[in-house]
Amino acid sequence: MSENRFPISRMKGQYRYFKRYSLHDRQNSAGHIFETPRQYQIKGDIKLGYIHNSVIIFGILFKELVRHLLVCGSSGAGKSNFLRILQIELNRLGIPFIAFDTSKLGSRFLKHSMKDLIVLRWGKDFFLNLLQPLCGVKQEEWIMVFSEITTEVFGLRTASKLYLLEFIQYRLFHKNKSTAFPTLHDLSRELENRLKEKIPINERGYINGILSKIKAVCITLKEMINVHEGISIEKLLKYPVCIELVGIKSSEIQYWIISLIMAAIASYREARPMSFGTLRHVFFIDEAAHIVGVGKSGESFVISCIRRFREYGEAVVLADQCLSTINDIVKSNTYTTIGMSQTGQKDRREMINVLGLNPDQAQMVNFLDVGQGIIRLGGRYPFPQLISFPLVAPKNISERQIDKINAEDPRVRDLLSDVKPAGNIDHPVLDLPQGIRRYTIDTKPESHKDQMSEKSEDMLMDIFNRFDVASTVRANDLGLSASSADKVFKYIEQEQLAEKFSLNLTGGRGKTSKYYSLTQKGYDVLSKTPPKRSGGTGAMHFFLCRYLKKYLPRKGFSDLEIEKSTGSKRIDVFGVYETLKIGIEICCSTVKTEYINFQKDKEYCDLVIITTPDKKAKARLEKELYKKIEPDRKLKTCVVHELLTHPERIINIYEEV
Repeated sequence: MSENRFPISRMKGQYRYFKRYSLHDRQNSAGHIFETPRQYQIKGDIKLGYIHNSVIIFGILFKELVRHLLVCGSSGAGKSNFLRILQIELNRLGIPFIAFDTSKLGSRFLKHSMKDLIVLRWGKDFFLNLLQPLCGVKQEEWIMVFSEITTEVFGLRTASKLYLLEFIQYRLFHKNKSTAFPTLHDLSRELENRLKEKIPINERGYINGILSKIKAVCITLKEMINVHEGISIEKLLKYPVCIELVGIKSSEIQYWIISLIMAAIASYREARPMSFGTLRHVFFIDEAAHIVGVGKSGESFVISCIRRFREYGEAVVLADQCLSTINDIVKSNTYTTIGMSQTGQKDRREMINVLGLNPDQAQMVNFLDVGQGIIRLGGRYPFPQLISFPLVAPKNISERQIDKINAEDPRVRDLLSDVKPAGNIDHPVLDLPQGIRRYTIDTKPESHKDQMSEKSEDMLMDIFNRFDVASTVRANDLGLSASSADKVFKYIEQEQLAEKFSLNLTGGRGKTSKYYSLTQKGYDVLSKTPPKRSGGTGAMHFFLCRYLKKYLPRKGFSDLEIEKSTGSKRIDVFGVYETLKIGIEICCSTVKTEYINFQKDKEYCDLVIITTPDKKAKARLEKELYKKIEPDRKLKTCVVHELLTHPERIINIYEEV
């Protein structure tokens, strides 16, 4: 039979080689890049977002999440927002989780809306003995796991695992007559003592390698691991928990801790009856390539745990910036995959391949907006869908607020009651030694903190009411001395409540002043709505737009408007000077693209003025500008103080020409 007579050859499209039933709504899918599903096909227990340009909610089932989820997208694509959505949904459904925060304080911002969330910070209220096995796990078995992961994560030689295993088992546990578990500090001291003995040169080399890593851990983590018994991980499995490892500068140590915690929970689950796919608990791991990246040779211990986690009811949600850096074994064991905006071509190609996009759908990868993603399930509805995720705006919470909340939370006090520091004490919670923080509210510096908070709030409110006032004038008006004002300004900068920049708006020599502009976080502290902005997003750019609108009327301008729409684009500041329509473009950093603004603005304006913050920026602008276009009578460049002090000189030059 010839190929033309074969019935499957007459099928068209992506699935021309497969016979399949229509799993989507053919009538509503006509002309759409992504097939429109019927609502019941994508209905799930856990709601993730909306089908693009639709009110249909896309959800996944418990049995699907327990087969793991992978989300990838470049920085700023919306991964953190998606993780917050998922955490809120799990809390609504009563599913506990552990979120590891390694690079930014992300999950803690949900504390205002998720009262059940427990935030534990390393060195403050998170203490762990990584040599202590969980309940029901044999000591010998856990020592083997500890040695395996330590050797693997720190890149030690294979024989080091045998030396470390034997050393812990015989020199720490067997010789230790105390009932308390030895600490990692004890292990470091024993390794140093071993090097003082006469030992074979090959053993000395292996122990030196082990000691260099263990000692680095002890120096970095200090009192966090200086406990005979740490926080009960078994109890952590009952609550929604965020473990903050932010501040540990070594990512290697961060992911060593995460790997050991995951392995400990895997061993704990193995010692108990299987759940056979029933969702019990969820892990959240950001920057997942550190643990399950393609650079790992073979199948790591953690990857083998992820393969088995489904049987124990443990789901893993992995997030990373680059899809191409994730191990293929992990991708193949992930049921739900979400791809967000990617910047690298390699990651885009990988995203198209993993999600199975056809040529039309593949084009959408280049145009994904913030908060959008393409999702594909491993079954049930195996077609990619474009999803819009709702925004969960984070709300700031300070260290002092977390101190107060944790001190009053009975669950946190119960967790800390299990901690037994390395020292002879009768009451580990009430009489903690100097090395471990007493878990009560720090009331001594409270008055100082309140004063600083009150002064900073007054300063923020003044910035909100008078955006155009220099910092020195502002401090004098508030009655602050130079040193007090400096402390308040440093405080609002460190807390990222306001952004500072320097400008000379008068033109005098040495007249540069400091100005402040509120950040989104600053507006949230004041419970104020920030002014709407639709053009340049920089703080200085927006400040200059508002400043020019306020002060140019004193120089003869009228009908001033910020972000004036001309149909094809927006002009930063538009106004009328006598009978001339003037378009003002503010160039802070976009020197290479300002010629495009001029070419579009000149069709609408009689004169286009491109102004810069200083003379150096003006020189760079003119150098780049006249590479692209010829001098034009409708185009003038100037420094912003020239426009504010003598605009008639700039405009008169045009009129004379």
